[in-house]
Amino acid sequence: MSTIAKWRKQKWLVSPEKIKDLRSLAFSYAQQADNNNSTEGKGLTNEKGLELFKMSFSTTLLAAVGVDVRKEINNWKKEVTKTGAFYLNGKQLGPKKMRLDKVGVSNILVDNKGRMLQATLQFNFVEDDPEKAADTSTSATGVKASKTDKEELKTSKTDNLETQGIKTGSYVHSTQKVDLDGNPVNTDDTMKVVSTKGGVVTMSGPNGTVSLPHNYVSLVD
Repeated sequence: MSTIAKWRKQKWLVSPEKIKDLRSLAFSYAQQADNNNSTEGKGLTNEKGLELFKMSFSTTLLAAVGVDVRKEINNWKKEVTKTGAFYLNGKQLGPKKMRLDKVGVSNILVDNKGRMLQATLQFNFVEDDPEKAADTSTSATGVKASKTDKEELKTSKTDNLETQGIKTGSYVHSTQKVDLDGNPVNTDDTMKVVSTKGGVVTMSGPNGTVSLPHNYVSLVD
């Protein structure tokens, strides 16, 4: 058996019994938006870092090479929002915590009994780092807080979360139309909170995972 890649317990491999390939792998390293040179206020810096690491690729599921296509799709549904290191050829690719943000299913082929014979899965992973995600959002304002300021902000945000009653398992709405990764968000969607770290609320919704600062999230009435 030849293992191409691995994430958590999931493997892309080639064996005499089964083939799960990996295609169109893509990722990039990008610098955060440039902060301005303002020195007003206390503890402000002009540091720049990398944006959240994102990675995508696809795989084709074929019943003809030993894959239970329907079962495989259901298994991947359960993995959305989970995190783990991604290994390619036995070597870690990207940060240690890579979150599965979305699994798209397309090109489904069925037989005359409705059994799935083929499907293409499109995987979208993003680095799971709430503090960096918050930094990316902050950089758009041109001012970045110092490490000490961040710790104070983190404590303040956590206290506010408790006051708002937002916790894991809560159902919420977004009050803004773009998340921390710059992806569009439907403010009418009801989403379930999967984690609250450092004042950043991560939610699972109809279109995948969304991360926002707590002050852009409201509980569903």
